[in-house]
Amino acid sequence: MSGYVDGVWYDDIQSAPNLGSIKCTGTDGSDHMIRSYMGLSQDVDKLPTYVRTGSSCLMIDTGAIYFYEETSQRWIPQ
Repeated sequence: MSGYVDGVWYDDIQSAPNLGSIKCTGTDGSDHMIRSYMGLSQDVDKLPTYVRTGSSCLMIDTGAIYFYEETSQRWIPQ
């Protein structure tokens, strides 16, 4: 079975990343790879690393905000 997960096409949906509660709430940039997310803090380790610098995630249960930096492939809490 194939399909989209977080805007990325997977020929085998089983190989798509498990994002848990993390959901994309918007995109920016010409390639749509700067993304805004919301989710629960328990899933911070499931944030995708295929996005671009400037992507962000609000953890709705704690209010923590993370920003992605692509050269280090890290989500950094603010």
